Amino acid sequence: MRRACFRRCVGWGMSSVTELWQRLRPRSLRSRLIVWNSGVIVMLFALLGIVVYWGQAQALGAANTEQLARETAVVQTALARQLSTTPPYWPAQVQIPEIDAYTVPGVSVVILDAQGNVRYASAEAERAQRLPLTAAARQAVLRGTAQTLTLMVDRQQALVALVPVKASTQVIGYAVIARSLANTAAALASLRWLLLGTSVLALGLAMAGGWQVTQRALLPLTQIARTAENITRMLREQPGKAAHSLQVRVPQVDDAGEPGALVTTVNHMLAALDDYDQRQRRFVADASHELRTPLTTIRGNLEFLRRATDGDPVERDHALQDASAEAERMAVLINDLLALARAETGGALPRTAVELDAVVMSVFGFARERARALGLAPDVIQLTAITPSVIIGDATQLRQLVLILMDNALKYAPGPLTLALRQHKDQAVLTVRDTGPGIAAEDLPHIFDRFYRADRARDREGSGLGLAIAYTIATQHGGTIAVTSRQGHGTTFRVRLPVAPAS
Repeated sequence: MRRACFRRCVGWGMSSVTELWQRLRPRSLRSRLIVWNSGVIVMLFALLGIVVYWGQAQALGAANTEQLARETAVVQTALARQLSTTPPYWPAQVQIPEIDAYTVPGVSVVILDAQGNVRYASAEAERAQRLPLTAAARQAVLRGTAQTLTLMVDRQQALVALVPVKASTQVIGYAVIARSLANTAAALASLRWLLLGTSVLALGLAMAGGWQVTQRALLPLTQIARTAENITRMLREQPGKAAHSLQVRVPQVDDAGEPGALVTTVNHMLAALDDYDQRQRRFVADASHELRTPLTTIRGNLEFLRRATDGDPVERDHALQDASAEAERMAVLINDLLALARAETGGALPRTAVELDAVVMSVFGFARERARALGLAPDVIQLTAITPSVIIGDATQLRQLVLILMDNALKYAPGPLTLALRQHKDQAVLTVRDTGPGIAAEDLPHIFDRFYRADRARDREGSGLGLAIAYTIATQHGGTIAVTSRQGHGTTFRVRLPVAPAS
């Protein structure tokens, strides 16, 4: 029954402490850091205080014991000079000039015979006579056993030495030498208050310093949170300004360490998101424009055909051909958009071992047929090198990548073309080189952007998505695509793809 009650009480106490801690424990990161750092500092100060206090107490105790031993030796020496070796052993009056002439503060000496009669008492012997000596202690000292005790008298501690008094070999009494420990207790009390005050001061300084340090260290987090809150509020409350929400930046802090690096990284992320958002908006606008143009033409031709039921058959046939051509153009644009979306999601496509050299050979044959259809000689396209290479990826996408590069070269530079596939270390390098007019330097940084076409190329057939699709396919397969060009000296596209480990 008692055990059950005890367990219930302990369980209730633990649950109460846990509940209290859950209510009082700091919630914010700043508060937790301050409490943690302050707690560590206070624990260190407490540990240091305990060590200092213990060391001082030991030193004072050793000093008191040594002083008591010296005083005991003085008393024993004085008694040895005065006691007789034959009865009666005691002189008429015991004198200890060393104690009488120099009264040590806090030290009292009382000498008693075997019957308990006081034979000598120093000036401060009153306190010694009130010491609570037990009968066992008196009997032990009368049997010749010296003792050192710590006793309480007048609510103060005293270090007491009980030493037997001997004449020849017979114990005829005992001496009580008591040394007050009031000064020691006062010194230790002062030390305790000093250590406590130092600990409280250290706690205050630690909390103030911790507040300042955490305020500075967590300032980037605070600014990041505020910036994110501002962006969220702009997106929710001001949809019309959504395009400008990602242009907000976190204020830079004057810190070259991790806080400054964190702010810089977040600002770079926001800049990348803003750039991506702007490109997406341009993409939607360009796609809408590209789709609206053929739709407008188709609607116009259909309206003409609806009204001109009895019109010129030649004009009607021309309107039908125009509408069909625009529908075909729109279908190509939509297919390119789907191909771009499919390439950007790459992870959903199968990843298998693809013989890239076989893909290149297939596209090479197709490109020659395309050149013949465009009225060019088939040998305008030359295969200068072909190295067996196995790529982990999607065969359809890789074929589309090569087709885009070849079609782009045939479309914009219908002169001699060279196609090559080589393997350099762990990479397959596909090179498509033409001898056309080249690309202007100001256009080179943008040729992989969606719907971007240089001024010279705007009158050419195409949607402006081909190179964007090629770039996406290359990056989705862990590779890169680069272009070098000089106006009047042709253009070279170079695709690098990682080969399979067993290739």
